Amino acid sequence: MTQIKTVIIDNGTGSTKAGFGGEDTPRHVFPTIVGYPKEGNKFIGDQLSKSKTKLKLVFPIKRRGITEWQELEDLWDYTFKQKLEVEPENARLFLTEPPLETNENREKKCQVLFETFGINSLALNIQPVLSLYSFSKQNGVVLEIGKSYSSTCCVFQGTVIPQTINRLHLGGKDITKYLIKLLNGEKNEEKQLTLEKDWDLIRSIKEKMCFVSKNPSTEEKRSSLNQLTKTFESNNSTFTLSKNRYLATEILFKPQLINLNNEPNITSLITKSVGQCDERIQNEIYHSIVITGGSSRFKGLKERVEKELKTLLGNRSFNVIFPVDTLISAWVGASMLSVAQNFQESWFTKEQYNEIGVKEVHKRFYHQF
Repeated sequence: MTQIKTVIIDNGTGSTKAGFGGEDTPRHVFPTIVGYPKEGNKFIGDQLSKSKTKLKLVFPIKRRGITEWQELEDLWDYTFKQKLEVEPENARLFLTEPPLETNENREKKCQVLFETFGINSLALNIQPVLSLYSFSKQNGVVLEIGKSYSSTCCVFQGTVIPQTINRLHLGGKDITKYLIKLLNGEKNEEKQLTLEKDWDLIRSIKEKMCFVSKNPSTEEKRSSLNQLTKTFESNNSTFTLSKNRYLATEILFKPQLINLNNEPNITSLITKSVGQCDERIQNEIYHSIVITGGSSRFKGLKERVEKELKTLLGNRSFNVIFPVDTLISAWVGASMLSVAQNFQESWFTKEQYNEIGVKEVHKRFYHQF
């Protein structure tokens, strides 16, 4: 008899995390991207690094959700067969979802996974709920800083409170763009960095060298310029990283720097979500503020958020929780939940799908543990 394996897939706008239920970390993390050369086979996920020619890149998941279904199917197929080496019909799949997933998208995922891939059974849950669950918590507020956007929502008794879902159209790629702008400064046009040619270089520099300052106005006094200064070369020109190492991340706290003048910053987003909760549960929610997302791994972020919240909340107590690896917290929560004894009756099987139909997926999983 073929063994049925529990597969966990967390598709983010920037990266896909995949592995097996009950394990502490995903087996694989790779870009949520499909690349097409002018001729020959497409490149999927981490295969892109093997291409020696320019690729047309397709991002299946963007700020507004799933936009390219065929490429998402390609990523799922690649994940099952090449990364995890599992045939879909021998897998029960736990798939994470963003807080604002539409019923239409949820139904289509269900149809594709059962009818095209033939998976054995399916479970769905919301990423912020799972991030909290990774800390064995069912109440709290989750701030996710992703590649394309940042969002907050409150969770109470394992259920997302819909009216507390808020989004800021600012994420990691905006920090990269702003860093390019800062680095170009007054360079001659022919020697400037460009989004097309230098994106990967600057994104890598951002991830390795940028940080969040607790107090930008005094950072130069606290850190000597020698400590801050790093140089690199591109386009036959030398670029210097110094104050821009922390000024680039300031857009998280001052969106107006990139002309998002009417948008709240990430800490205001937290207080906005909690303020939309019933007053009777707000204190409990504030005691579990979880920060997640691939663009939340900057050194100093937790301390800056705490400082900003103290200003906003005064004497009100709160607790900021920062996962060891903010990129995988939702995946970890899904892995834990997938093997929990009290969850085993929740799986939606292929037989049930064939008998009851796709609408059952909303009753079974929408905002539920």
